[in-house]
Amino acid sequence: MNEKEDCVYITLDIPDFAIGYFHSCSYDISNIITKIFNQRFDILELFNETKNNKTNLFDANYFCKNFNNIVWKGISLSGEVKLYTYCHNQNLFFNETSIIKYIPPNSSAKPVLCYSIYNNEKILECSEGYCSMFQISYITKLGGYQQKISKLTCPYQMYNYLEDLYNDLSMYTLLKNNFNNIGKHCSLRDQFAMLVINKTLSYYYYIKCYNPLQSGNQTFPIIPVINVSNNNSINNCNKNTNLSNHNTNQCPLLLYLIIFKAIKDYIRN
Repeated sequence: MNEKEDCVYITLDIPDFAIGYFHSCSYDISNIITKIFNQRFDILELFNETKNNKTNLFDANYFCKNFNNIVWKGISLSGEVKLYTYCHNQNLFFNETSIIKYIPPNSSAKPVLCYSIYNNEKILECSEGYCSMFQISYITKLGGYQQKISKLTCPYQMYNYLEDLYNDLSMYTLLKNNFNNIGKHCSLRDQFAMLVINKTLSYYYYIKCYNPLQSGNQTFPIIPVINVSNNNSINNCNKNTNLSNHNTNQCPLLLYLIIFKAIKDYIRN
């Protein structure tokens, strides 16, 4: 440890992604949070201003200077992110018993295999312990045709894909504003569908996140034709399935496992 470096304690809670705490010198903490944040595009965007362009690391010292002993909050596609930082010099006694701490579950999520019965050759192993399937359909700004997208992915890939779509200039803001709603339903392990008919602003989306060990592998519904002749009609289909009722204690991707890998990779490099 560099004698000039401060010690940094960070605890964070990112829904459907990471939860836990760690304490080390500021450079090591910067390396660890960089390896964590780099896995999700919406998290990268959320913490963009904390990145040091010279080191290409998310800088722990940024939180020390701006949010020391404060819970920082932000909104990701999977829900509210909370991050607490406490920074101190190396000679100060650090008492962990009386400090904010986001504690991970006792056990890791069990990886599952996710695949569509229509595409059996594509099998994904999802370490989060569940699969995500979603559909989006909308009228494009250019050409006015109906775009149709169906994806079966691991949850972190779904959030990354939604973040890419958010930056798609051909998609209307009205639909983009629902992306947090899609993430919220995935985090709850339920399914939700919405169909909005409003001329060229018509759109449809469907989300279902599930554990195939409990409910088996799923099939996509048929994407409806967006009929622009019916104006301003909205159809919500909200179903809290047995999956969501009996899967509330399904663990997210645990932070201490990520940290272990991040530290291991850091030592190797």
